[in-house]
Amino acid sequence: MFKKTLVAVVALLGLNNAAAAQTAVTQAAGATATQTCDLPMIADTAPLEQLSGTDLMTVPVAVNGTRKQFLLDLALKKQTEVSASLTAELGLPETSKFGGMAGSAGGIAGGASFGSSTFAGAGGMGMPYCNVATGMGCWLRDSKVRVSSFGIGTATGHQVQFMVARKGDIERSAPYAGLLTGDFFRNYDVELDFAGKRITWLTPTKCTDPNQVVFWSHSGVAIIPVKLADDGRLSMTAMVKGHLINAEIDTSAPRTVMRRDVAERYVGLEAGKNMVPLGDLEDGMNMQIYISTFPELTFGTGVTADNVPVLIQDYSKRPAHDRQLQPGFRVEERIPDLTVGMDVLQQLHMYVVPGQSRVYVTTAE
Repeated sequence: MFKKTLVAVVALLGLNNAAAAQTAVTQAAGATATQTCDLPMIADTAPLEQLSGTDLMTVPVAVNGTRKQFLLDLALKKQTEVSASLTAELGLPETSKFGGMAGSAGGIAGGASFGSSTFAGAGGMGMPYCNVATGMGCWLRDSKVRVSSFGIGTATGHQVQFMVARKGDIERSAPYAGLLTGDFFRNYDVELDFAGKRITWLTPTKCTDPNQVVFWSHSGVAIIPVKLADDGRLSMTAMVKGHLINAEIDTSAPRTVMRRDVAERYVGLEAGKNMVPLGDLEDGMNMQIYISTFPELTFGTGVTADNVPVLIQDYSKRPAHDRQLQPGFRVEERIPDLTVGMDVLQQLHMYVVPGQSRVYVTTAE
């Protein structure tokens, strides 16, 4: 799928703890004779587990000592969520519905520390949240629950608060019990080694030399300039048929998706001609979902995917009747112009450096 000739020899395969990861980082960088940048320190590391039949990845966590899988959602300022089923299973206590801002996470054991996990609100729970700028709809934040201990890798947070996932966000049959975002480790850089099935949080790098920032063995590095989208995910621009399209990086999306009006206006797609119905699959507003193959999809300075199957749809797949809204508010949820999902991302080895507004990329070989 990828035309960019980036060859990555993964240096972090087989790691099982933060100390081993730090040793691997040091050894990988030691192979570079001209290394002048300080190496990052490992804050924490955890395995990634691929969901059967998909490209999605989950992270094993411990909620009050109970082992669960949380879906990886690379959103730096989106709150980590637990499913309603997990809330009921563990009897997680609901926090106060008054006071607007929720508290931050407690201390961390295991030699690492979480970043601030203060939850931002717009008037407290029970108040509507509306995205007027993008027209992506309004919704209610239902409730937050308190967890006595939350473990990832070798780190453990105490007395942390989670959002309970909105109805329809996590199905009862889902093979994961929550969404793990960048909320806790937001003060750290993050390495996503999809081929090696590992996520690693590192101290922020000040290095800007791509060949030194990327500490694993590689023969080429691409750079993706990013910023934060309204939903907390990383946004970028992508080139499709000579047009620059606003795009988001979404590790919780199994497929790459383009909004239909963007596909028709800028890519020249037409129903029944160069985009065809995807069976009887519909979005949350009961509108047909289509599929089209993009000959090329380019983003950043040097990443080009070819022959990418892209879903074309108008709205979120979450059914409108599952959205808990106050009367009079819009129920539709417009999706981003373009969402780059795990069907593309899993072929990359990514190093997210928020302080530089960059993602450094090699291939995931």
